[in-house]
Amino acid sequence: MKNRSLAIGLTALLGVAAASVSAEELDTRWYIAPAVSWMVADDNRHAKDDVALSVSVGKALSERWNLDFRVFWDDLDRDAAAGGGDYEQYGAGIDALMFWSRSPSFSPFLIVGVNAINTEVNNGGDETNPGLDLGLGFLRQINETGMALRSEVRYRKDFDNDSVPGKSHSNDWLFTVGLNIPFGPAPVAPPAEEAPPVQFVEVDFDNDGVEDSIDKCPNTPPGTTVDEFGCPLHVAPAPVAVKEVIILEGVNFEFDSAKLTPEAKEILKNDTNALLNSTDDKAILDGHTDSIGPAAYNQGLSERRAASVKAYLVEGGIDPERLTTEGHGESKPIADNTTKEGRAKNRRVELKLLED
Repeated sequence: MKNRSLAIGLTALLGVAAASVSAEELDTRWYIAPAVSWMVADDNRHAKDDVALSVSVGKALSERWNLDFRVFWDDLDRDAAAGGGDYEQYGAGIDALMFWSRSPSFSPFLIVGVNAINTEVNNGGDETNPGLDLGLGFLRQINETGMALRSEVRYRKDFDNDSVPGKSHSNDWLFTVGLNIPFGPAPVAPPAEEAPPVQFVEVDFDNDGVEDSIDKCPNTPPGTTVDEFGCPLHVAPAPVAVKEVIILEGVNFEFDSAKLTPEAKEILKNDTNALLNSTDDKAILDGHTDSIGPAAYNQGLSERRAASVKAYLVEGGIDPERLTTEGHGESKPIADNTTKEGRAKNRRVELKLLED
């Protein structure tokens, strides 16, 4: 019954030990592992459970495996019903430790070991027999030198067929706690590679050659010649001889629009139409705005307003070949843009009559 309970405990420990833990850099130093155990003797020994001692020397062979060389000793008092006296055992063994994973906080392992066990009963004859250890354990690092707490549960099959009449072996359990003490300085991890410097790539969404961070006129049409701020660069046309420049007073537009007001249409229908019909001269319609709003937007608005005036005049019968349009945005003010009156004067359409 005792052994069945311990087997259940061993199975539970296996479940805990199987938890995944991230591996660290392998420490291949030799270590010594002194330990003290509570030995639970097989019922057929008719002996009291007692303390056992052991010392192991070993090292890691790979990320998965350690190899230990171990010596051990225990002394169990026999029950009076079995004749009294004691069992004294000492021996040596080799253990293979298979690690699921390695981490300073928790490194679980499986134990498979073979032993040579000398058993002496009542200070009388002694006999050396083979033994087999199976168990589970874990390491938990407790300081920067690599020293670790070591805890184990071992099942030991002792093939002693002499100490207990009628029994070919005994099944003992050992619950062990001790230390893993490495020799020499702790390994130094290689320096971490420096991350490459972050490179910021400037973006030019409209591909006009001016980065978006300084582009004051984003989304310019492909092929547009721009200035250093990304705004359209208007190349001056070949010089033309201007006979007369007439500011079309009263030719106004609806707010933020190129749509002519009714009053503007009347002026264009009567005065401007009459002026153009009195001559065969060609003319340029120049659109201008004040400085309120983005420069690129004002440029487009001035172009649309000049085109709107031309469309209305053509609708009234003027030959479209006689009229060209230009927009200048806010670039050619004739008054102070800081005043309401000045801005009103700057929002204008000019009619330039050209010489033949």
